[in-house]
Amino acid sequence: MQIELGNIYFIRTSEDKDEIIHPYIIYEKINENEYSICMISTNMKKAYWPGNIILSKEESGLPKRSIVVVSKTVIIKKDKFEMPIGRINQERLLEVKREIANLNEKLESRIVKG
Repeated sequence: MQIELGNIYFIRTSEDKDEIIHPYIIYEKINENEYSICMISTNMKKAYWPGNIILSKEESGLPKRSIVVVSKTVIIKKDKFEMPIGRINQERLLEVKREIANLNEKLESRIVKG
């Protein structure tokens, strides 16, 4: 199976049977077996959180307008991926990466200032 940056998958990120399974965008390849992913939600209240990105259903291939929640990232092994359910284009993928980097910079500056 070809795993590409920008693809969207439903992924179970833990072994918790009560976990709500969300779609995730692959935004970075760590190595041959691991990828960084970012959660997607349909909760429009999250649209107002700093850095989050609104995706129309037309640009993502998802059934509803969605929010990329840039504060919800995780590294996952490639064997967790099944069939992609959507995809974003390169421009939007760069926007996701930029917002994640901006959030990380803000967090790091707070830690340094302590």
